[in-house]
Amino acid sequence: MNDTSPDAAKDESTPDIDEIWLSRIRWFLAGALLGASIPIMLAVYQIQQFSAYTATLPPGTAVCGMPMLIPIALILFVAPIMGLIGGGTGLLLVVIKQRRS
Repeated sequence: MNDTSPDAAKDESTPDIDEIWLSRIRWFLAGALLGASIPIMLAVYQIQQFSAYTATLPPGTAVCGMPMLIPIALILFVAPIMGLIGGGTGLLLVVIKQRRS
């Protein structure tokens, strides 16, 4: 008989399965953060260098905005891709670790 009452005994394997998925999600997020942080740090550095360069110019000088395209591209396009690569690497590492233990 199928007992669906809230007081029914739960399967003992569910906490282990939940913990495995939580561990995989944690490792994926950690890898994604590490992977995306590298291009974001590089973009922030390039923005800071561009700001330092424009601060040395006399007031009213025209400045080309072309050097800002690289940091914008790093933040909008490269960081998400690197985040996915880092997350995939973290997920691969946790799967290998869980299979060995």
